[in-house]
Amino acid sequence: MEDGKSGPITIRSSLSPEQQQIVCEFRRITKFALDDVYICLKPHIPTLSRSNLHRCLRRNGLNRLPTEEKQGKKKKRSLRSTI
Repeated sequence: MEDGKSGPITIRSSLSPEQQQIVCEFRRITKFALDDVYICLKPHIPTLSRSNLHRCLRRNGLNRLPTEEKQGKKKKRSLRSTI
């Protein structure tokens, strides 16, 4: 005997599949931070909120930037602080 899943069977989202695709492609291309993606896309997707943007990115494995991107940014910041 096994327990069944207690979560919803279908994923409900306030974003349409097309809007989710736009969000994911925008994130892949620009590699912007969550807030920057939100600011850029909010005028084009009225139903977009910061929380459903984060859920969409997390669902598609795009909620975190690769570590090599973060290291590159840290190096740039340290160079700026020394100048």
